[in-house]
Amino acid sequence: MEEIFKSERLRDEFFYRLGQQGESRLIQLLRLEAKPAHQVAICMVGDCDTADSDRRLVVTDFSGSGQKDLNEFPFSGDGLADAIRYHFGIQAEDSEETYLARLLNLESGDTSLVDDKGSRIECEITAFVELELKDHFDIDVPVAKICERSNEISIEDFSLTYDDGSDNYESFSPSNEHIQLRKIEFCAAEDGSENGRITSLLLRIYPCEPSLLSSKSEDDIDGDFKRLHSCATRFLDEVMSVEFSIRSGEALIEGIDSGTDVFGIKASGSSGSNLEDDDNDDSDDDDD
Repeated sequence: MEEIFKSERLRDEFFYRLGQQGESRLIQLLRLEAKPAHQVAICMVGDCDTADSDRRLVVTDFSGSGQKDLNEFPFSGDGLADAIRYHFGIQAEDSEETYLARLLNLESGDTSLVDDKGSRIECEITAFVELELKDHFDIDVPVAKICERSNEISIEDFSLTYDDGSDNYESFSPSNEHIQLRKIEFCAAEDGSENGRITSLLLRIYPCEPSLLSSKSEDDIDGDFKRLHSCATRFLDEVMSVEFSIRSGEALIEGIDSGTDVFGIKASGSSGSNLEDDDNDDSDDDDD
């Protein structure tokens, strides 16, 4: 395990996570049990605006009576290695093998699917994400054309862009069969034209076709869905943009763009964490 203590990639990922915090000790990496009613974590003194030269690493004890810094280390690669050694020596939750698995997960840099404890975030097959329109938006289609067969309306070609908690934005495009339209309402646009306005839209995205949930397992969940569900569970409350098509009977209205920040998002269904890496599931796609 000594080798990973000196990993430059692990150092970069630790410092990236700590560098996002708004106040000292807000982000607590590897928070593990040390003794009854006490947990210890590797934290940073300083915030996102503090210069590296003024930052310090601390191993902090958290308990019902408050928090206490147990040891302090320089904000450097060597300082982090010493902090991890010290933290591993006083925590009582993990074996060396389990602790190493946490470090490897953190080293992967996947902030969407690895939490600050170094556990991989999972969701059950019954999980879903729900998107709801927060504001109306106009579409260049006569509302009468959409409402001709309103009982046969469905959403197709759906895609969204969202903040995954890093410096990047992720895109997600579920299969049409994974989308369940819960509510959609239209009215005429207010500009005097024949065009329509969507005033309400609520839909759910499942990891597979909803009618097949009982015959599927967690192994069938796509990594892109897990990532979106994880972000919506932990911090994401709106998506950047949404594009989709509306099918009304035989008519397909394509290329509808909602604009930015008009859809809220939340996650439902059980979520949990484990230490195993499921990224090799793609090798099992040879179903007959």
